[in-house]
Amino acid sequence: MIKVCWVQHASEWPLWKQIALALQDHDIDSMFVCISPETHEQYRRDGFESYLISEIFQDKEYLSQEQLTDLDFRYGPPGIKAVGSSDVRIDYLFGNNQKEKEQCIGRAYRYWENFFAKHAVDHIIVRETATFATRTVDNVARARGIPVSRMTMGPSSDSFLMNDVGEKYVWKELLDALSLAPKTLTEEQRDMAREFVKKCLGKQDKRAFRFGSSSLLLCMRRLVAMRLRDTRKNQERNPVQIGAFRYTQKKIVQRLIWKYVTPWSFAYDTARNGEKFVYFPFSLPEEAGYLVNAHYFARNQLSLIREVALSLPSGYLLYYKGHPVSGELTYSELRQLKRISNVRVLNPSVSSRDIIEQSQAVVVIHGTTGWEAFLLRKPVVCLGPYVYYAYSELVYKVYHISQLPSILWKAMKQGSQIYTTHEEEWLRFIYHAMGSCGRGFLARLQPPFGFPSDQENAKQMAEFIAQKIRRDLARAAGTIDKQSEERSEGEGPGKTSLE
Repeated sequence: MIKVCWVQHASEWPLWKQIALALQDHDIDSMFVCISPETHEQYRRDGFESYLISEIFQDKEYLSQEQLTDLDFRYGPPGIKAVGSSDVRIDYLFGNNQKEKEQCIGRAYRYWENFFAKHAVDHIIVRETATFATRTVDNVARARGIPVSRMTMGPSSDSFLMNDVGEKYVWKELLDALSLAPKTLTEEQRDMAREFVKKCLGKQDKRAFRFGSSSLLLCMRRLVAMRLRDTRKNQERNPVQIGAFRYTQKKIVQRLIWKYVTPWSFAYDTARNGEKFVYFPFSLPEEAGYLVNAHYFARNQLSLIREVALSLPSGYLLYYKGHPVSGELTYSELRQLKRISNVRVLNPSVSSRDIIEQSQAVVVIHGTTGWEAFLLRKPVVCLGPYVYYAYSELVYKVYHISQLPSILWKAMKQGSQIYTTHEEEWLRFIYHAMGSCGRGFLARLQPPFGFPSDQENAKQMAEFIAQKIRRDLARAAGTIDKQSEERSEGEGPGKTSLE
């Protein structure tokens, strides 16, 4: 019986439970390591083997600096400081107390050392990436040769990925297909790729403008409830939840400002016909993927936006837009952006599709906007290429910020012609991206938001997961060619002749 260990925090448990039950039909048994005590107890009530990593907060053992340094060199990078600064709940729990953060991460490493000494685990599956639990298990598992996969949304809403190349958002099966499959598609495969593009582009982005939707009364009730629960007793019982409460309180206050202050005191710009512009969508500075793969850019986005704006040719504008779901910059930061002469700040509720279609190029770190722009045949400039579509030869990669002006100008000069000239490569990448991911709904993007729990969806996902686990185990055993591991050792996708 294959043993898979799921490492997660809370809200995904209804889906995870159904997948775990379906995996039993594939001779795969599941165990869980939870951050949340409530989820831990729920899995136990459902008959699963479950453990609680947040017990480390009750551990009074103090790790010396020598011990922390030893753990760092044994399992990093990323180092203990980096892991601590990428977990927003730990950040808000301990504030500026760097020593406590480091003790937390050090104890998490010790937890996983003891865990793997006691339990035989064949595969690790995580959902969130930027937590003290998932980043440490990633490092410890890899040191022991245990495969680790991260489940995320796929190239379409009804697909999902199991990323397993470092901490990047890409998977070995895609890299294998791109390097080993024939360079030319059959006509049937081209039709499948075109149909996929048609299907994806036929769905307009209807995600709710969520950070401005809650009523004032509901927001105030939530603020008061979280303040009342932020007690020493609750912090001892569930410290991660208290950290999440403190982070959420900040977000609620920001949402209230966005809804009731910003519209009246900040003049958003509007897109105008005939303007030449580059589009730069941005997400929350504390979004997990940014903090793992592009930490510096996430924490210094104002200087990054300024750098992109100043890299544009004369007469070109930079359209900036916050994410409709995860957030916007603060009022003060928006005002700073407005002072940059060629930056236009759009309301986050504006449709990205319309902006992409009118743009001369789209600049991204990662996220669905880059993939949508790729499908729309717009030049995509990827900063810090850690996302799967950056592995296409048609995406422009910026590895160092000093490269930005020359690469951005090249993308703008070539425009959509690159897709016309290299249409076969465009279709080939789309075909292999959609063909190497799993089918199933990982999360609901429309109300009610959250994780689906129906059995048919879970069975479909379990089928792919079971195949993936067996491929990874065969690869680890040396029965599958290891070319993709060799490719994954670099910083990201290699440069091509098209660049």
